[in-house]
Amino acid sequence: MKKIFCAALLSGIAGILCAGELIFSGTPVKIEFADRIKFPVYAWPETLLSYPVKFAGDSDLSKLVLLNQDNRQIPVQWEKTGENSATLYFMSDLPSGAVRTFTLQPGEPEKFPAPEMLSAELPESQKFSTPVHQAPGPFSMLKKPGETKGFGVSTLSSPKLSITSVESKITASGPLFKTAEVNYTFS
Repeated sequence: MKKIFCAALLSGIAGILCAGELIFSGTPVKIEFADRIKFPVYAWPETLLSYPVKFAGDSDLSKLVLLNQDNRQIPVQWEKTGENSATLYFMSDLPSGAVRTFTLQPGEPEKFPAPEMLSAELPESQKFSTPVHQAPGPFSMLKKPGETKGFGVSTLSSPKLSITSVESKITASGPLFKTAEVNYTFS
């Protein structure tokens, strides 16, 4: 089993130094990070982490799991970055003086419920028959978890160029986060 070790350097701003590159060749790979300073003021809260992963050969991302130190699966999300590479996303904290260990290995991923988070409503994709100088902004409104009524409004104003279209699309959606792209065309 390969092992990647990361030490959190907590001196005002948390950072991570990783020795080596995460390379997955089909056998379990361990990821470990620790707070060696043990100063109570510095505790890393639950945070979305990302690790670049290179694959030795073909790997089916949908058949990989990440286990925590209790040997339980945790939610992950992948972003393909190349033919044999991807970014692994997962959540973790790091209390003062703690060590966190994870194992990336082949397996059947569990289904995790969608997290409760603030959601943004995107503007409807549309082409304007007559170019406009003001269009719906990148977020039509924000909604709190479990609420149907949202709050806020946004607009995009362009005093010099006319807006001819807006296109919205979800580019990634998983158990940890969603990303979206909103494109405006000007003339």
